[in-house]
Order: sequence, then C-alpha cells, then structure tokens
Amino acid sequence: MATITACTVPEVIDMARRAGLDEVADRIDYLYKLPLENGADPMDPDSARSLVSFLTKHQELPIPGITTNPEGHVHGDWEFTKDSNLGVQFLPSGDVWFIYASRDTDTGFFRMRETGTIAPDDLLKKIPPLVNRTM
Repeated sequence: MATITACTVPEVIDMARRAGLDEVADRIDYLYKLPLENGADPMDPDSARSLVSFLTKHQELPIPGITTNPEGHVHGDWEFTKDSNLGVQFLPSGDVWFIYASRDTDTGFFRMRETGTIAPDDLLKKIPPLVNRTM
C-alpha cells in the first residue's frame, strides 16, 4: 500500500492543474480563499486531495459542482439526469459518503434512494444501476 504524505490545499490545487483539471483547481482555490463563517473549519487538504485523485482517475466523469461543508470537507455534486442527483462528501480518510436521490414520479419531489460510506471506486460500481433503476 502506498504511503500517503501530508499535503496542503495549494499543493492539491497544483496537483489538479497538473492533471488538466483547471476548472477543479480554480474552484478549490476559490473556496479555499473564502473567509470562514460562523466557526467553520478551513478546507481539509486530505478531503480536497481525495476529490482531485478521484477525478484524475476518472476523467470520463463530468466535473461536479464543488462545495465545502462547515467541517472543511469537500463535496462533489453530479446531476446524471434532470431527475437524478449524486452528492458525494470526500472524507479525509479516502472514503466517500454519498447520497443518491431521484425525482419521485408521483410527487415530483426528489427522494433519497440510497446513502452510505464507501470506497470511491466502489461508488462507480454502485451508482449506474441506481441511475438506471430510477430512469
């Protein structure tokens, strides 16, 4: 198993640029430079690195909407269809916490279909069948 070394958010931004993910690098840089509000934690560099590593490995995926939460964890949000959404929190451990939601045909509102903590590569095995089932 490879040893993971500590990094900084600016190093993660450079890593994204080297991988050709300039849009991701720009968004992380923007979020990193925002003033912290209401006791929020600064962006966790391991969480940011987890997102960039995932996107580097899976460049076939569209660039997600990228945000952070008050704990400093980075989130990716993908809209695979107009009726389905995948929210992923990239944890500093390297795992991801996800929530998959799709529009309920009866009410028109989005409904949570599945949630959990999983390895990023396993996420890509789990989500396509969910999307196909809810289309």
